[in-house]
Amino acid sequence: MLYKFENELRGAEIRATDDKVGTVEDFHFSDRDWVVRYLVVDTGTWLPGRTIVLSPASVERFDRVNRAVQVNLTRAQIENSPEINVTRPLFPEQEAALASYYGWPAMGAIGAGPLHPAAPKTAEQTEISQLRSAREIAGYYIHARDGDLGHVHDFILEDFIWTIRYLAIDTRNWWTGKKVLVAPNWIQQVDWANLTVHVDLTKEAIRGAPEYRPDEPIGRDYETELWSYYQWAPYWDD
Repeated sequence: MLYKFENELRGAEIRATDDKVGTVEDFHFSDRDWVVRYLVVDTGTWLPGRTIVLSPASVERFDRVNRAVQVNLTRAQIENSPEINVTRPLFPEQEAALASYYGWPAMGAIGAGPLHPAAPKTAEQTEISQLRSAREIAGYYIHARDGDLGHVHDFILEDFIWTIRYLAIDTRNWWTGKKVLVAPNWIQQVDWANLTVHVDLTKEAIRGAPEYRPDEPIGRDYETELWSYYQWAPYWDD
């Protein structure tokens, strides 16, 4: 099932087995496969001044109606976890410490479903996968083959395998009022230094794409129309 980060997951309550622990503030994902690796949690008044991260491996379910994420951890486990600095995505040593403490699976083993490949990366990115913050990417410019067309507005995630299915693009600087979805498969390159996502599509192609309406659920009929429009084989056929 697909859900929107800004409207549904951000701000959702994190519930441990014995009490609530905070709310979702951000998430970190791999820039190689666009899979969510950690939820960043604001602990509020419970652990003031401390932010924690939780792997999707600890999530039992996401109650989108009540905007609550149930995890299979106790408050004590979370409180006694290794303290890390999350002002930027985690370093490998920090990930190793958390995996050792919680018994989390290694990167790439999250979820029971297949991890679908996303966009091709440069040689450097292929060799070295890094974690990126959703907060970091929000607002990045979107550059089509023939020019700029908007900026990243939101992320559409799929539960169960915790992957980014689409970037929601706001085109108001180019085409007032329209929002569109771009799948990682259609991304040619991400220029992290210049805060720009390059997509392998033209502005006119995107202009004619099925419109994304944030206030409506994203159903398979809409997805089928979208992938058919761009003449791409849909990810669910992989």
